[in-house]
Amino acid sequence: MKNTKLFTIPGIIKYLCAIILLSVFAVSPLLNDKWILVGESIEQILRVIELDRGLNEGYLYPRWFGDLAGGFGYPYFVFYSPLIYYIAEFFHLLGFSIIASLKCMIILGIILSGVGMFFLARSFWGSYGALVSAVAYIYVPYRMVNLYIRGDFAEAFAMAIFPFILFFFYKLILRKSLLYLSLSAISFAALILTHNCSALIFSGFLTCFILFFSLQSRSWTSVCRGLLSIMWALCLSAVFWLPALWEKELVNIHLIYSNAALDFHNNFVDLFRLFHPGWTFDGGIGGYNLPFQVGNPQILLMIISLGVIMKIDASEGIQIRESTLFFAVSLIAVVFLMTSSSSFFWESIQTMRYLQFPWRLLSLLSLLISIMCGALFYYFKKESIGVQQVLLVPVIMIIVLSGAQQSRVKGYYTNISSDDRLTSDFVKQDGGTISAYNTNEMDKIIDYGSFLPKTVTILPDKEKAGQVYSNDKTYSVRIRLDSVSI
Repeated sequence: MKNTKLFTIPGIIKYLCAIILLSVFAVSPLLNDKWILVGESIEQILRVIELDRGLNEGYLYPRWFGDLAGGFGYPYFVFYSPLIYYIAEFFHLLGFSIIASLKCMIILGIILSGVGMFFLARSFWGSYGALVSAVAYIYVPYRMVNLYIRGDFAEAFAMAIFPFILFFFYKLILRKSLLYLSLSAISFAALILTHNCSALIFSGFLTCFILFFSLQSRSWTSVCRGLLSIMWALCLSAVFWLPALWEKELVNIHLIYSNAALDFHNNFVDLFRLFHPGWTFDGGIGGYNLPFQVGNPQILLMIISLGVIMKIDASEGIQIRESTLFFAVSLIAVVFLMTSSSSFFWESIQTMRYLQFPWRLLSLLSLLISIMCGALFYYFKKESIGVQQVLLVPVIMIIVLSGAQQSRVKGYYTNISSDDRLTSDFVKQDGGTISAYNTNEMDKIIDYGSFLPKTVTILPDKEKAGQVYSNDKTYSVRIRLDSVSI
């Protein structure tokens, strides 16, 4: 028996509140006044500092970070998607410290992951199944890897945008709507502006998604609407990707994949590692030693869900069976692309080398597994609410308690908490970090100069950054302010 109250606005709000409450273990490492010790801890702070400085100087899109590269400057936002740092800056402008602003951005991404997955999965399985899919997606291990080991906040936030894109495109396929046309375009543009590698990964799957569900609805005009939305998204995000493509030949962009540790040939995943229970905080060079789990509770629930959906009578749920099979086949394809058996595919498409790591596809794999986790409750939709709840509570508890074991960090910085320190001087102090391109090692352009001009072979003495020099040791500077000469 279906309870129609589950589909009212107040009912949905209850589920969204439940998602927020069930996220508490996922965000627990952030609920203090210390900054987390992860792969790119300091780099994340530096980027917000530089963005804040640029905005205060009047630049809405400060592509140039003047304090990086030892003070000589670095075109960071020409080639790196900026959206998550704008989100952090938004919280900073509201009065939060830089550390707290970054944490707010991370927490927002975790909650949005669950919310987006809830709306997407509810389109297929109903509210109970959607809640299970949402919790499964929040606690999927690769999210914790990105947040609490790698420190790749952009990729983690991109995972939060995935389900929103699919939900809006799915609604757009089902009916002609300017609202969903706009929302699908905006969400896909947001993905491009969040993490370009994730956008590249997701684009192929999104194309298949549009084609399959358009075919299922027997409407080729849906394909046209989907393509129109994608084109609109590309226009909205052109402020980032167009200059990046235009200028990439002027810099050492090949260094992104030329290092052996960053070569996709050396970063395929052995299948057993998807199930290996070990958890480590040491990713090693290139991150190959990272945990590549996809969550044993999620896998078990996905298998059970697939089995029961296939038992549904075709006359009652043919579209649900077809949709489930689409997600299952997509999942198998993603797993294949993560293994060395697909090397020919990576070699034949040159753009794929910019992804560096085939294991990045774990983000898409996590999405697909989480969607399918909720299908079990579609099978029990005719049962009473009480029966469904008896099944719902332990399933969610198992997922949350299992995921809580991975929601932890290696440690915290004890000397980074106050904004008094987080200034331009902090960026330049002691040469900064490797990722900020300020250390003495930055002189090794082959290792750290991906976004530097090809003509730069070694950085000058960093003590000279920001100073004016003349070959004949004599120079004069005249600055004219209105009618006053100095």
